[in-house]
Amino acid sequence: ATVPGCSRICRFDARRRRARPPAEACAQQYGAWSGDGAAGFEDLCAVLRPRDDGLLLSAGDLRATFLPKVWEQLPDPEAFLEALWEKAGLPPRAWPEGISIERYGAIDFAEA
Repeated sequence: ATVPGCSRICRFDARRRRARPPAEACAQQYGAWSGDGAAGFEDLCAVLRPRDDGLLLSAGDLRATFLPKVWEQLPDPEAFLEALWEKAGLPPRAWPEGISIERYGAIDFAEA
């Protein structure tokens, strides 16, 4: 059964360079990647969905997040990721051991 608003976490299989979804189905598909040394910045750039993806980056004690709304200011995936890396305090395009990137969506509400 699917649940509205449920997130479906996918692990990025760096050796095969594709997302592996879990067995259970949910209404929306999001993803997560972990840096095991085989994947990298360019791989992440290639699978981003501009205007849809928010990202949460964790690398050791360093963390940063961008809401999907940030795509309005940084529409290029490389620029989006480079700014997120800078916000986290990581060197440009670094892919440290243990890095974790989670993809999420957001619902925009406007006042009437």
